Amino acid sequence: MQPIIWTELKRSMTRRTLCLALLLPLIILLQFNQVRTGYVFLTWQGVFEESAGTIIAVAFPLICCVLYLPTVAREIDHQFIRYARTRVSLKDYLIAKGVVNALITFIVFFVTMLGWMLFLRFVEPSLHWMTYEQGPESLTTFTQAFTTDGMYMIAYAGWIGLNAMVYATIAYLLLVLSGNLFLAVGLPFLFYHLLNFATGLLSVPQFSPVSTIFPFNIIAMPLWTIFVPFSVLGLMLFGLMITGMKRTEWEL
Repeated sequence: MQPIIWTELKRSMTRRTLCLALLLPLIILLQFNQVRTGYVFLTWQGVFEESAGTIIAVAFPLICCVLYLPTVAREIDHQFIRYARTRVSLKDYLIAKGVVNALITFIVFFVTMLGWMLFLRFVEPSLHWMTYEQGPESLTTFTQAFTTDGMYMIAYAGWIGLNAMVYATIAYLLLVLSGNLFLAVGLPFLFYHLLNFATGLLSVPQFSPVSTIFPFNIIAMPLWTIFVPFSVLGLMLFGLMITGMKRTEWEL
């Protein structure tokens, strides 16, 4: 299994994957450019929340899915996986590609978010790009739970990466099971926004996906609240994995 994973990781390091990986920091920089002038912030966390928690929060499941999934969809369309099954076990091959999909997604989100927070905390103050003023600090779910900058950065970047990895894995399993890229990308995105709408309708926004992954639009909540929608995601992922393991015939 490990040699297959390493082989797929090497094969995934293409210009296309690199360009798609740069999509996330590009969106952050575009949003950052919008708030550089005319905005006043209390802390660097406020700048981070405004630049990394708006466009990305809306399009989060889509960004998670486009990093590696188009490569898998192209292989399915060109029947590459069908030919690969003559060399390796199809089960091992599909698991390896799923692991690579999860790893790439986690690394891209974790490194981008952590790198951007480090930039805002240690580099931007010397550049004087942003305007800060004194005032009472507004806590969020993560700044309340992780009181030092280092703990907050690692914990929050890891949380974003973990959620991105789960959404990407759900989309991957949907693609493998259905062979339809539009369905694989569309269903997680639809679930994300339908659950946001439902929790708002029920007056429990603290349990919405957008408010637990990007908890900047509500007051600080107990940390356990972020695991409620994540548990639903976990059940979906588990169900898809069981469905995949029970399938005996594959038409890839």
